[in-house]
Amino acid sequence: MKSRVISIATFLLAMMVIGEAQSITGSYQLHSVRVVYKNHVRAADHADDADIDGVYSTWVIPYGGTYVAMDADADGVADLKVPAAGGGLGATVTVESFPEARDPFWLINYIGVDLTVALDQENGTAIIPGDPTKPSTYPTTATENCVTQLTVAAVTDNQTNTYSDPIVLQNGNVVWGFGIQESTVFDWFKPINPKVHYPKKRGDNHPPFPGAPDSSWGMMVGRNATENADGTLRFKNATLRWHALDGPYETGGSDSGIDDDGALNRQLGVAVTADNVTIPGMAAWGAEKAGAVINIGDYPMIGGRGFDHDKLSFTPGQQLLTHTSVGGTWDGVGYIFDARGGDGIPFSGDEPFQFTGYYMTANFVGAVGAFGTALQTALATDPTDPKAALTAAALAVAEKFGLTGATAAAVAAGVADLLYADYGAAVQAMVAAGMDPVQAALKAITDVGTAGVVKAVGALAAAGVSVNDGTHDFDATNPTAGGRLLFQIDAATAGGLCVPVFQTRDVFAHFTNVEDWVAPTGPIKPLTIISDETSVPFQYALHNNYPNPFNPVTTISFDLPEEIHTEVAVYNMMGQKVRTLHSGSMTAGRHHILFDGVDDQYRPLGSGVYFYRIVAGDFFATKKMMLIK
Repeated sequence: MKSRVISIATFLLAMMVIGEAQSITGSYQLHSVRVVYKNHVRAADHADDADIDGVYSTWVIPYGGTYVAMDADADGVADLKVPAAGGGLGATVTVESFPEARDPFWLINYIGVDLTVALDQENGTAIIPGDPTKPSTYPTTATENCVTQLTVAAVTDNQTNTYSDPIVLQNGNVVWGFGIQESTVFDWFKPINPKVHYPKKRGDNHPPFPGAPDSSWGMMVGRNATENADGTLRFKNATLRWHALDGPYETGGSDSGIDDDGALNRQLGVAVTADNVTIPGMAAWGAEKAGAVINIGDYPMIGGRGFDHDKLSFTPGQQLLTHTSVGGTWDGVGYIFDARGGDGIPFSGDEPFQFTGYYMTANFVGAVGAFGTALQTALATDPTDPKAALTAAALAVAEKFGLTGATAAAVAAGVADLLYADYGAAVQAMVAAGMDPVQAALKAITDVGTAGVVKAVGALAAAGVSVNDGTHDFDATNPTAGGRLLFQIDAATAGGLCVPVFQTRDVFAHFTNVEDWVAPTGPIKPLTIISDETSVPFQYALHNNYPNPFNPVTTISFDLPEEIHTEVAVYNMMGQKVRTLHSGSMTAGRHHILFDGVDDQYRPLGSGVYFYRIVAGDFFATKKMMLIK
């Protein structure tokens, strides 16, 4: 790795900052904010909780002008319920603040967030609004009628804050641990010790907790130190980063999401939506670009986010269908459809339903049942032979779809070889990470079994077996024909569903000193999001853009382990550079650049395949993206 290069001017400025009293005191204007709410479904164990452990979709069939749960064995219990938004116990529902809040123009003029804060580090206080001539507003969530939505609220606050001893980075920025000990609006948290926790790469299991294992924490970075006319220094910019979780402040919580006795009582109001555009949009895109054949049914996609939606999340056009209980017209019945898979990229090959037309179908559910039952039976008989158990599970799937004898055995053996290799690699990795070998083996067989159904069905398709029943809806009068399954989501008679949750919040807020603030007259093109600098990557990396395909914006993310001259550019299929997104020095950290589908002359680009490329010193990488209009 190259050593970091620091200019003489930056070095002298850093020495000035080190030499004089370091202070972040000043008034600041919020110019960018990102808030990530992670809601972990917990047991309904509080007196205020509804008796519900998540949100599910039930397999139904049309009957007598309505829908009834599929109950093939007539035992009075629905044959299949799968988690919808909210999932079951332990599931996580992530809600993120408006993406446009990362651009100062959209933040103020369209989102309606206009926040100023006056920090007084010496006295340990902060006042909102920091500019007494105008009110302050801030993005948050509000729950009404058991539906939680993003909103913007007026905010006034008088805080008591704490700071830890700072460190000075090579670029002259100063990092403090920052805590809020008293506030009527914001989370309470304790400051990290930057000398211990910054800058270091951290995973989810090793965050910079200042105290107990379950702990809320905060930090602040003063950026771009500038000399004032009187010889003192001010910071042109400041970044505030905090992590907060529900619970009492005394035991590492944020003093949020609890009752007067400190017991968790937060609820997330869930209303599942659907749309009629994702499946047709994916069908057209897949046919043209990926050779995928998708049949379009008469029902919407449950949880669909809209394929041909417009640029801004707060404007109309998402074409979402809301349930009748929350004032919409949708009866809650639709398909479970997935053409994106785990990586979020359409038709990349990791989609679990790819062999059944990208729908959850009767064939897929039948394969799951056959594989799971056979795997459990084999393991119960001989838990010491996972290869035999995987072979038996794959054979059960092959036989369910009509294969017999040597053909079924050959297909099963091929699938088992693939799964056993995955199993061995998973066990080895978990043991190397410190897990007990027995526990690692149990977890690995479960994880591999989940993927095994997809590989087994794929092997059958490759062998010429007709497994794709995503061409028609399931008909209970002819069950052997399979078909797309219809699901009906859980819903209240009025409003959404109040799901008990334990919430964590991650906030990334970027401020400009009011002396340097200039109100934006238009969106930033492109919008480069300041690195949060909460962890310095170990290596260079260019990540997949998101979303992809896109219309008309997408975010390109990349990691820089050191400060270095970096160019990020977009090229067309002819290899011609059509847009330079950035060219110049960039600090170490993870960076995000918004590409808005226009060239260097701000002319809209046409639909098609484009390439984005990063060159940073000796590192270079290129990835492909798709613009669809």
